[in-house]
Amino acid sequence: MRITINTGTFATEVAWLARLLPSRIAVPVLAGVHLATGEGSVRLTVYDYETSGTVDVDAHVSEPGTVLVSGRALATIAALLPEGADAHLAVDGPRLTVTAGDAKFTLPTLPIEDYPTVPAPGEEIGRVDAETFSAAVGQVIAAVSTDATLPMICAVQLRLGERLSLAGTDRYRIAQRRMPWNPTMEAGDADALLLVPPRTLHYAARTLSADDHIGLGVQRDGDGGHVSGVTLSDGHRTVSTRLIAADPPTIERLFAGAAAPVVTATVNVERLRSAARRAGALCTAVTPVVLDIQDDHITVEGGDGDAGGRDVVPAVTDGQPHTVAVRHGYLLDCLDALVTEQARLLVPADHKPLRILPDTGEDAETAGYRYLLMPVRRGD
Repeated sequence: MRITINTGTFATEVAWLARLLPSRIAVPVLAGVHLATGEGSVRLTVYDYETSGTVDVDAHVSEPGTVLVSGRALATIAALLPEGADAHLAVDGPRLTVTAGDAKFTLPTLPIEDYPTVPAPGEEIGRVDAETFSAAVGQVIAAVSTDATLPMICAVQLRLGERLSLAGTDRYRIAQRRMPWNPTMEAGDADALLLVPPRTLHYAARTLSADDHIGLGVQRDGDGGHVSGVTLSDGHRTVSTRLIAADPPTIERLFAGAAAPVVTATVNVERLRSAARRAGALCTAVTPVVLDIQDDHITVEGGDGDAGGRDVVPAVTDGQPHTVAVRHGYLLDCLDALVTEQARLLVPADHKPLRILPDTGEDAETAGYRYLLMPVRRGD
């Protein structure tokens, strides 16, 4: 194999692929990036049985072929190539030589015959605005559990329907974002619920930017059978990942069963965020802050009795004065995810979960973004 490729493009795409590689690799060939020439291009691929990434890069192909080399080593080399000079890649026996200008690097190749067959990308079932999708993943990712003993909540819930829904939970809170999309799926896929690994989804959503839209596809086991994976592509880069096999909690039911509020408070998001940070300056992420909701303001107070903080935020309230305690970090995660100027807090009695919504005129059932947060009992 002999190819010539732009150094900037080469460095960018190899670095993108290298970040898809797992941090711990038991099988050495799975640490590799696979290069295969095409007609005026080279396809770069990584795959570890769970996640795959591919990208096609324009290249002048002098001699077609394939090669497998360490992905992270190739990314390191590519980042050091001199700017303004094309990179020349050539396979010479058991080595790959990379030259650009006066710089020259040599890498040992990996046994390509041991590299597994990469599954084909999933059939596209719809398209979604890339910027909206990336923002939506960012809004729910913080709520996803990191407790590996509970795989059913260590995932982003991706539900297919008239609106595309993303949700995350760790049992103490739920963040959900619903958005429009252009589905082309078959009737059998309607209302399907997919559990997607959060790290891969977050990375793909942030870095698939070659087009205004992201194509969403599903991979199936066997001959068009059970959905086993999800594919995201911008027409240039493609990421596929296996789904997490578990029975997820029913998030829609939890929202639908939320208790009626005894008070609703409308408040400026930035003012409440700043107050929560001041009041919780001496708190940990799970230490509670207390929201004392009165007729025209909310007092935010945090601390352990010996050290703490306090601030007051103007609010428009409807209902009875009420006091509720919530985990400091969880409240901040929600406020950081809101993109509207105002938010509504729907606070029930009897330590029932409260809901936080953007103040867009939508009700709790139709809101694009909504957050369900368990209160903390005083003394917990």
